[in-house]
This record gives sequence, structure tokens and C-alpha cells, in this order.
Amino acid sequence: MERKLGVGGQGEAWLATDVRLRRPVVLKRLFAPGAVGGEPTKVRIARAEREARAAGGLKHPGIVTVFDQFPDADGLPWIVMEYVDGPSLREALASGPLPVGEVARIGGQIASALAAAHTAGVVHRDIKPANILLAEGQAVVADFGIASVPDEITLTVTGTALGTPEFMAPEHLYGEASAASDMWSLGATLYWAVEGRPPFRGDSILQVVAAIGRGVAEPMRLAGPLEPLIRDLMQFPASDRPTATAAAAALRDLVEDSGRPTTGATAIDRLLAEAAKERDTGSREKGEDLYWTALDLAIRDGARTQQGWAWDGLGSCRWRADDPETAMRFFTRAAQIAEETGDKLLEAWSLHNFGAYRRKRGEFAAAKDFFARTLTLAKEHEFTGAEGWTYHHLAEIAAEEGNPRQEQEHYAAAARVGLDGGADELAGWSLFNVARCAERADRLGEAREHYAQALEIGSRITNRWMVDQASDGLRRLTPPD
Repeated sequence: MERKLGVGGQGEAWLATDVRLRRPVVLKRLFAPGAVGGEPTKVRIARAEREARAAGGLKHPGIVTVFDQFPDADGLPWIVMEYVDGPSLREALASGPLPVGEVARIGGQIASALAAAHTAGVVHRDIKPANILLAEGQAVVADFGIASVPDEITLTVTGTALGTPEFMAPEHLYGEASAASDMWSLGATLYWAVEGRPPFRGDSILQVVAAIGRGVAEPMRLAGPLEPLIRDLMQFPASDRPTATAAAAALRDLVEDSGRPTTGATAIDRLLAEAAKERDTGSREKGEDLYWTALDLAIRDGARTQQGWAWDGLGSCRWRADDPETAMRFFTRAAQIAEETGDKLLEAWSLHNFGAYRRKRGEFAAAKDFFARTLTLAKEHEFTGAEGWTYHHLAEIAAEEGNPRQEQEHYAAAARVGLDGGADELAGWSLFNVARCAERADRLGEAREHYAQALEIGSRITNRWMVDQASDGLRRLTPPD
């Protein structure tokens, strides 16, 4: 034996040389007799023998090969297995998360190995970064010590579940492990590899177990195209998780996609667009998570323009969460990057956001100044959205100042900008507010016309709130039969 490779709760592993075949091997030796962790020696011996049989019966480049197993003079088993010259995934992650493409490649190889094991009826039950070895271009699954093997008795002490809690599926925590449980563990492993942190955290094992039991992992920020698959792998119902074969195919596709030529900025732009859509029509919280992911990637790639838009999006999410002070800090960062990069559109929206913040604080003079600067820039560069929504703010200030004429003029200006620029949501809400102003002034025919226009736009863009509000206005103004 040349040197000790590691020590675990059950035994130790040594690097040795097979003198007959002249190859390096790993010798795994069980600790001396006596209970370890309350477990009888005979159970540990049976588990070591099971590991040899479980792995020894599997032939796959992604599974550590077992060459032999024999007892020593004390009757304790030794296992002779393949030496994988490389770090564990856990060691590789000590310096931080891995790129998405690399995680997909490693994950595809693990899934392929699990597919071979599951086909043979073997469930690993302890997939985690420490049990994944990284050889040259190949991830290798090791440590089948607690695997379940067909037609063999259970070696688990009654009332306990073997495994590592941070990577155990909910059903596994209660003693019910299956091939689907391995897939959950693979999902948790890929999550850690790409995010650099575990999906479930707590100050104690009990808190981690409770978090897993709730089935809601912490939001992903760096997983990008891996996120849907990781989410599927960690579905709470075991029956909803993909098989190892399906996961391997999906991960191979991701590896191929990651090798296609594309610019980092383009990928981040797509993520920013997805974040904006989620923020506006789905979940603000999910949109915020996507913006953080985009920001992390933009910082990593040095994409300053995309960093600015990510900060702007994060600010808008905080604004909608009624957290204006944090929103303002994010908007300020966006404005600084707009000035640095010369991004005039981002500059216009930054000025608009500063004006909205001042308005919320009741500082109308300062707000109007920012809005005037926004309009100047927006008109010069034909930024329809920034121009139109700025008119909206000015109309609302006029209403708060008790100036109905100016209120209607600003809403009418916003409507013209929206209609001319094809900005349906802007046009629809602006026409609705023009109708409200006309209704208050008792110009009922004009009000009906604009409510009808808003209703038509709301129906076309499937904006239920706009449809309901415009319909209510029309009902008020429609004389009874």
C-alpha cells in the first residue's frame, strides 16, 4: 500500500499497486471489529460485501470497477477496486460553482451510469458530490456501500434511513428509497454543482430535513438552461421525476446546445427578456430571481450593458414589492452604467424611475424635473415606452395637484404616443384614463368612445383588468332600456 486516500465512518481507503497486473488500485478496508455508530460489525461486513457485489455486477465507464473482494485474518472484508485519478466533485466545487455546460456534461455521465445500475435493479441511495469522481473527461460514480440490490435483505437499522440528508429525497428520509430517489439526489447534486450551494439549507440536520419535507428548494440563479431539468429531478412526487435514461438524454442535448456558437451577451439578453415577461405577466418573485441570474452571468462575462438592464429590472421588481428605497439603490446603479456605456434607453428609463421615486415621496417639483429630462431624451430617440409612461406620471401628478385639464392633456399625450408607436398596453390604459377624465367633466359621448377603444385593446391583448375596467365604465354610461 502506498498512501491513505481517505477515511470514512465505516473504514478507510488506500492507494496500492496490483503487482501482478502492474496497475494502481484502491484497497478499501473495513474498520476493526466493534460497533460503529451503533451498528453491529456483522451488518458492516454484510454492507461491504454488498458493495462489492453491487458495483462488481455493473459494467459501465461511469461506475467504479470492482476487481476483487476478500476477507483478512479477522474475517473483515477488503475490496479491490479501480483507482480513479482525479478529484471528487465535492473537491472540485470547493473553489465555486462550475459552468452550466460542464455541469450538464458531468450530470449526463452520472445519469448514464445510474441508468445502467437501475436497469440491473441496483439503487445507489447515496448520490452526492463526494461520491462522484472526476477522471479525465469522465465522471465516475463510487461508493455503492448502501446500495439496494435485488433479492437481498435490508441492512438498514430499523427506523433509520441511510444516506446523506442534504441529498436524500423526501421519501428516502423516511426509509423508502427507489430509483426515483437516486434521481432526486442527482438533481440536488447538479443544483449544488451549478449554484455553488445546496438546494436546502438550515442550521441543523433537522432544519435541512424539514426544508426537504416542504419540497421547495431555494431559487436558482446560475442554472440557466439546466433549471427546468433540475426542477423536474427534484419533483416532490417520486413518480413525476424523469428516469435516468431520460435525464441522460436531456443532459446530452444541453451539452450539444452549449457547444453551439452563441455570444454570452445574447444568452443574457434572452434571460433578461424572460425575466421581464415573468415580472409583467407571471410571478414577480420568479422574475426577480431571473434578473439576479442575469446579473450574475453579466458580471461573470463583463457584459456591462446587460448588468445595467439587470439592475434596472431588479429595481422594478423591488418597486412593485413596495420597497422603494432598495429599488432606488438598484436604479442608481443602472443609471451609472447607462452613463458609462452610453445606453440612452437605459438612461431615459433611469430618469423616469428617479422621477417616480420623487413623486412617491411627494417631491413634485423634483419629480417634474426628472420627467421633463426623460421626455426630452425619449422624444429625441423615439423611446415610445419611456415617453408614454412618463406622461402617465405627469397626469397623475396633475390629478394630485387638482388640475383636471392638465391631467387629461397628459393622458391624451400618452394615448397618442401609444397608438402611434403600437404600444397597446400604454394606449389602452391611457384611453381608459382619458375616458375617466371626460366622464368626470360630463362629456359622456367622448367618455363612451374612449372606454370602447380601451375595451377593444384590452380584449385584443387579453388584459382582463383593462377589459373589466373599461366594461364597468361603459355600463355606467349606457342608459337603461
